[in-house]
Amino acid sequence: MPITSTQQFNLEDHLIFNENAQFFKKKGRIPKKTIANLFQALAKNKVGKPFQKTKVLFQFEEKTAYWSILIFKEKRFASFIDQPHPDWQEERFCFLLLIEYGQYCVVVKRNISGLSRFQSECLEPIDYIILSRLLISEKTDYQGLKLQNIDPSEYSTRTKSLASNDLKKSMSPFGIHRYIVRGMKISNSFEQYALTLNTSRINKMGEKSHLESLFKSVVKIVDKIIAFKNQGGYLDNFARPLDFEDHAKKLTPVGILFLWGELEDLIENGLITAARYPDENGEEKTLNARIFLRYLKQHNRLLTINDLGSRPSYFPIENPFDNQAFLAFNEKSFTVRSRILNQITLHFENKAEEGLIDWINRKRLFITTFEEADIVYFSGSLFQDSRLLGSIEMLKDSFIPHPDLATVTSEKGKFKATSKAFSNDSIFHFIEDKLNSPDREYLFCDDLGDEWADFIEIKPDKVCLYHAKYKNSVGLSASDLQDVIGQAQKNLGNVVPGDERINNKLKSWDGCYKMDKKLTKIEKKRKGSSVSEGVEAYKRRTASSITHFEIYLVINFISKKQLFDNFERLRDGGKVEKKAQVIQLLWFISSFVNSCKEIGFKPFIVCQP
Repeated sequence: MPITSTQQFNLEDHLIFNENAQFFKKKGRIPKKTIANLFQALAKNKVGKPFQKTKVLFQFEEKTAYWSILIFKEKRFASFIDQPHPDWQEERFCFLLLIEYGQYCVVVKRNISGLSRFQSECLEPIDYIILSRLLISEKTDYQGLKLQNIDPSEYSTRTKSLASNDLKKSMSPFGIHRYIVRGMKISNSFEQYALTLNTSRINKMGEKSHLESLFKSVVKIVDKIIAFKNQGGYLDNFARPLDFEDHAKKLTPVGILFLWGELEDLIENGLITAARYPDENGEEKTLNARIFLRYLKQHNRLLTINDLGSRPSYFPIENPFDNQAFLAFNEKSFTVRSRILNQITLHFENKAEEGLIDWINRKRLFITTFEEADIVYFSGSLFQDSRLLGSIEMLKDSFIPHPDLATVTSEKGKFKATSKAFSNDSIFHFIEDKLNSPDREYLFCDDLGDEWADFIEIKPDKVCLYHAKYKNSVGLSASDLQDVIGQAQKNLGNVVPGDERINNKLKSWDGCYKMDKKLTKIEKKRKGSSVSEGVEAYKRRTASSITHFEIYLVINFISKKQLFDNFERLRDGGKVEKKAQVIQLLWFISSFVNSCKEIGFKPFIVCQP
């Protein structure tokens, strides 16, 4: 029977919550006044009188906890209207429940934003190792995994989401040592949990609980955190976490890559609407969020970090925009500091705002590599790819040395309107001539336009894609290799296209090569009977279960001997030329090889001996 009078209704007795909470360790005592000030700030746009209690005692089984709660109703402008109007507002309920137990604080919330300052000043996340293994046993079924690649290459597969009755039994182990677990859904007999590790969130699946039941469940999990001992197990197959305080002081950062995936998701879903920044005159400018994202992604690549030596807590980040950008070494984390990024503010759909640099550091959205080649810093933790240095011998198998690359002087050569072939001293001619084989049926130049590769080759049982890159000198430049590897990785999805996309090549391949607005007589069909028959052959090969797919990087600026001499010295503790560059080269090459093998393609790098 519905209650007709609020006087008969004790709200506290009827509150029910999902057991979906974030677990933190307190940095120190949280005063009652701090919570009161937090509640006041959160409810500034409230409608009516909020319900709130602060530091209420809860005891059971000789355990003591304190809880604080804020419930309020607020109005906000409808998100589907481009101009706010007072007649078009929606009401929603918001709540925040804080449960303090010993040195820990548990947060349960809904429709609450603006906690970032409170979290940064009062709380710290639970250690990755503890949280990821807290509820695991030998009998645990892994029903879902959200994986994040620790690979710093720009176009490597960043994330994966996998589901099964038990991934421990059904998931291929190949390449998983390069992934960390960001989230998982697990089952222990009749209990199911979903964990989001970078936000310290544990969600116990099932019915909602009243306050007392929720408190007991939370205390039980915190007791597990306190008593935690790492027993190892299935998760050890993934990138291995390292204790920050034990290892960080011994590390020297050499590179950093920002991860814009979460920002992109928020912008695409309309949750971030704009970015604001001061212009050179100090006037605030507003930039559409999608345009801002496009700009960030255009300039996103692995940036070099320098060691100041005399200031070991600050490491300058090389970039063309901000000479005051640093990676800062803190007691329990690395953070980014930047004068320019600090001036940019993100504006959210719910009218909240946060500085970009604060958001990056709070979300821990960057990967850092070190002189210690097999270690990376990601999501606030250090991880080790224990197989990276051990894979050097395996990587050799992907390299094809060719002495004739020493004679090339350009990527494509020089052209005239009457040219019918690429210059003899170009890499394009090298691919046509030196990499030719008797079983080559078709070769198409796919450079420019909707480019999948510089050349696409069709053989009786193979499809080969060639990506070419020329530089003036041979050496150990990671950025030079990053460009061509990025080109190959972002086109891996084009190796086996649908028939409609292959049909689109009929027009582009049935013509002559054009460069710098100069049309030549170089046919894009470099070998084969006709373009139409070549397109049909491509369709048949991609549909066949026996076709092998091969990806080639053809470059003149790497010497296999010089590269692997340095890789082996890196592995064996010897003296390494340009160590920071060599470490990045190892990550990039390993990334390329693993990206290809992970989807069943064979990777090759043709270079100088």
